[in-house]
Amino acid sequence: MSLNTRDSFERDGYVVVRGVLDPEKEVAPFKKAYTALIDSLSYVYLGRTGVSVSDYDALPLPERFATLLAISRGRALHHLDPVLNSFLPHYSVQSDLPGAQIPALFDFISRPALIDVIESLIGPEITTSPVYHINFKLAQKHLNLVEELVDELWSGASQFDSEGVTNTQNADPALERFYGFQVGKTDWHMDAISGLYDSHDSEIVNAWIPINSVTEENGCLLVIPGSHNGGVRGAPFDSEELKRAVPILADPGDVIVLHNKVLHSATENVTPDGFRWAFNFRYHPTGHPSGRPFLPGFITRSRVAPETELKNPYLWGAMWNCALIYLTENGSPFDYMDLRNGRLDLEYAREITSEWAALAPGPKDWLAL
Repeated sequence: MSLNTRDSFERDGYVVVRGVLDPEKEVAPFKKAYTALIDSLSYVYLGRTGVSVSDYDALPLPERFATLLAISRGRALHHLDPVLNSFLPHYSVQSDLPGAQIPALFDFISRPALIDVIESLIGPEITTSPVYHINFKLAQKHLNLVEELVDELWSGASQFDSEGVTNTQNADPALERFYGFQVGKTDWHMDAISGLYDSHDSEIVNAWIPINSVTEENGCLLVIPGSHNGGVRGAPFDSEELKRAVPILADPGDVIVLHNKVLHSATENVTPDGFRWAFNFRYHPTGHPSGRPFLPGFITRSRVAPETELKNPYLWGAMWNCALIYLTENGSPFDYMDLRNGRLDLEYAREITSEWAALAPGPKDWLAL
């Protein structure tokens, strides 16, 4: 990455780096592996519910994903994207499902070319934050399909009382707190506001990576240049500021790197039947608070102590499973809305971070939770 590119990142709070990953050799194999995970989850839920979708394998991917959302009542998102959902009072780890932290995901997060970009921005001692998200922006047609399937499958049903589902309304995935963010509209926000207060000064960057081509019609990012200089802020945002939004189009292989405090959102998916699929991963200098100390990050690159780099994807998956079991049994250390509304101070954040640094100081310690 050139010095001009780094200067651009520091000035604007984001940078678009084209062709970082090979679309055919790196992005496509990951897409295939993660699609297989999505399908395997659908097969499990279809078997559990006894629902018959005879043409499931012939459906386009967004319709298969919509089917998964309906037959799991949205709980598949708890499994695929636990970073937000683990705050929910009814969250429960689903260890009987195929693991969501698959080796292909670990490999994708750790791609050398991607980490080279991150190193050019934050230095050579890099920790992969536990904060990552799958962004699967569905068209209205597919969101309607979810609702139709829910009405068809769960109308009058009460066989899930043990999980708190007693009627059709409670079976509606759209009532899940983070459902809209994960598959629908993305409102204006700064990533930093979702981290504990002690992480607000951490040098956290977000690598936003498209899995398919991103257009203004299917849900591209909108970014406000320079908005990272105003500190951590929550909604509402000034309408004049939002008028400066810049749309960012991208293709598989491109990486959009966002500052943790830059203001961004995404356009709605207004295509008839298309979808937008992306992942975003967070990285920060080793030793900086991640904002989620109760979830497992790992050292991705270290020039001074390369032996500390985590190379084992199965260990990473086990770390996540143990952490999520612990959260299921003990609950989240804090309420998400308390965090968003600024009711958790710096002292509390430091206490939580310190407690977890002592509880799980290294990868193998997570397995002893």
